[in-house]
Parts: sequence; C-alpha cells; structure tokens
Amino acid sequence: MTVAIGWALPLFGLTLLTFLVIDVVAGAVYRRRRPAEAPTSPAPVGS
Repeated sequence: MTVAIGWALPLFGLTLLTFLVIDVVAGAVYRRRRPAEAPTSPAPVGS
C-alpha cells in the first residue's frame, strides 16, 4: 500500500501543476483578448 501511494503521489502533483499552468495561460489569453473598458464617470450631482 505504501509503495502504491509513493508511486502515485508525484502523479497528483504533476496533474495539479499542469492544471495550474493551463489555468494561468488561459487567464492571460482571456485578459489580453478582452477589449479594455472605457472608464465611466459618475452621474453629475443634482441631476
């Protein structure tokens, strides 16, 4: 049992690392493709 856990544990770390890399790359691509929103000013006071 211990040998199986010792063999499989690095695989869990590798899949987690792969997921994190894909997630970071996808987030960077999403931010780069999305057009920048123009800032909007608040409504004038008294209207």
